[in-house]
Amino acid sequence: MLAEGQVEVRAGLADIGLTRLKNGLSSTRAGPKEFLRDALAAAVRGYEEAGQPDVAIVYLQELLNLNREAKQQQVLMHHARHLEQVERSRISFDLQQAADGELDTRRSMLRVQLGERELMKSRIAMLEQQSVAAELHDDTTGEHCYRVGRLASILAREYGLEDDVCFMIDLAARMHDIGKLAVPDSILLKPGRLTDGEREIMQQHTLAGAELLAKSNIPQMHVAEEIARHHHEWWNGKGYPHRLAGTGIPIAARITAIVDVFDALTHVRPYKPAWPVSQAMHEIRTLRGVQFDPDVTDLFMQLVPRLQREVGDLDEFLGAEAKNSPFIQARAKIARALKGEDGSGINVNFDVRR
Repeated sequence: MLAEGQVEVRAGLADIGLTRLKNGLSSTRAGPKEFLRDALAAAVRGYEEAGQPDVAIVYLQELLNLNREAKQQQVLMHHARHLEQVERSRISFDLQQAADGELDTRRSMLRVQLGERELMKSRIAMLEQQSVAAELHDDTTGEHCYRVGRLASILAREYGLEDDVCFMIDLAARMHDIGKLAVPDSILLKPGRLTDGEREIMQQHTLAGAELLAKSNIPQMHVAEEIARHHHEWWNGKGYPHRLAGTGIPIAARITAIVDVFDALTHVRPYKPAWPVSQAMHEIRTLRGVQFDPDVTDLFMQLVPRLQREVGDLDEFLGAEAKNSPFIQARAKIARALKGEDGSGINVNFDVRR
């Protein structure tokens, strides 16, 4: 599938080829890491040849991280044997075997090809508005998605991702819950715990969101599509929709997952009051290595207190761009009307409509 996808891209059939590469990448995430590295290498080459360096650089960063991890685990010999098999199947762009210095050079070349960021932001404005509309059911300010995007990008930088990747995550993470547009209000606004059937419907928002973003025909939205699809996967493999585990979950989704839960816990929802930051941080700490990536969790536990010291009001800092959004301003009156009850007697259990 990967080789066919590359051939189709080279033949000018970019849409078909990239779809094949994307599907091949998704199918390898639950399998051995060496297959994931092969798929990432093919995706980098395919998106680069299709003139979409902004997507290619995200996968290149993930490939770099996997390569370094492989070296630490001393599995390079096995990896080299597998590379020979990949080469025989005509995936000739041998990123996996390249030294980190060569990959860094490739990354620099990709960055040169990136277009103006403001142009990209204008192209996704409508999707961003749809994401805010989806969130207005349980976040009447419309700022949740902006706060998640901003904090996810900061956490990504703490993790060591490149500035271009962090920028992409900021935009893409804003759309993590766009699939809630497909979930009935009776479920989104239910004040108590969801039934098993209701929870099953609620969980479909990940697939609905990914499908919506996939149909947007905006190349940069592939990262957003992955976040929308996988931000409810758990580190231990007990999440949804595909029960991926560990580093099989895309890094952008792992980062967005922890930020999304933190923001949801610390703000009022129709089914729960706002938790103090300290209580939310304690909850996240208990889920280290269970729901959340341990390394990302450790960075997050250090980041939030530092931001509180440096910027004071986290909401003001993380939601700054939302307040400047014409769409948010236009929806202000509707948001106030949707606030409803004052929050008395609502469920205090950890739900966050997972």
